[in-house]
Amino acid sequence: MKHISKEDYYLIFADIKAFPTLESVVSIENETDFMKSSCKLGLSLSDSAYMIVYSREKPILLEILKRAETLGYQDIRFMKKEKVVLALWGWKDLVKENAHWYSNNKGHSNE
Repeated sequence: MKHISKEDYYLIFADIKAFPTLESVVSIENETDFMKSSCKLGLSLSDSAYMIVYSREKPILLEILKRAETLGYQDIRFMKKEKVVLALWGWKDLVKENAHWYSNNKGHSNE
C-alpha cells in the first residue's frame, strides 16, 4: 500500500454493480440480463470522466442526482433508455463485429 500511495493514479475504467445479496450476483452482459437480475444499481466509469449510473428504481436515481448536485457535480443529465443500453452494452456488438472482420482479413491491409 505504501507504494501505491506515493503517486497519483487515475481510474480509467470501472464497472460496478450492486446486488441485494451475495447469492443474487450474476454476470450482466446485456440489457436482458440486467432486467432479469436483482441488480439494484449499476455504475460504469470510463476515461476518468464519463459516468453512467443506472437503475430500474427512479427514487435511487433521483437521490443520486440530488447528492451529486449537492457535491457540486455539473453537466448531469438523464439519458434515454436506448442511449444507456448502447453506451453500456452496445459496444460489445461492435467489438464482436470488428473481431470477426479482422479474423477474416488477416494479412490484408486495413487501409
